[in-house]
Amino acid sequence: MAEYGAYDPEFSPPLGLAIEYADPKRLREILHKLVLHNIDAAKELKQELLFDEATTIPGMVVNSRKRKQAPTEEQPVDASSNKRRYRPRYLMCERCHQEYDVSKNGSNACRYHEEGLEKNEESEAWDDTDDWPEEYLDMDEIKREWPNSFKWLCCDKNCDAAGCQVGRHVQNPLDPDWSDDEK
Repeated sequence: MAEYGAYDPEFSPPLGLAIEYADPKRLREILHKLVLHNIDAAKELKQELLFDEATTIPGMVVNSRKRKQAPTEEQPVDASSNKRRYRPRYLMCERCHQEYDVSKNGSNACRYHEEGLEKNEESEAWDDTDDWPEEYLDMDEIKREWPNSFKWLCCDKNCDAAGCQVGRHVQNPLDPDWSDDEK
């Protein structure tokens, strides 16, 4: 659990537990209210959750759709514009399906498999399941309990194997493209 800078013995421990157990949707609603009504909270959240596009990080792709060349050193994206543009700092990767920090998206930040999984018929996980309808099988549980139950098509390794390819994280194409001019 996180440590709190403004520790209050009456509220901090139960508040920390409440945060841990609260529904993510409820937490988002609370954060929206905080941002609207508390300038200090808004500044803190901006610091944590947004990335300033006025500066790029070496090796970072600013706009995954346009694939701009990676800068060789920290430099402004558009020196002629004084207006700062912010985008979410954390996105979900299309390849590895993990959250990533756009400011740390280097050329070997993502480990992924290029091809999908196939059922490994030789695995003991499938013994005695021939008569079971597929909807009764919990595939996630089978993958956890029997990692050899599925194999990656690209490298023929068990489903729990680390990605066989390495590259940059890729923004989901369905996510808004925050690098483009605001509409």
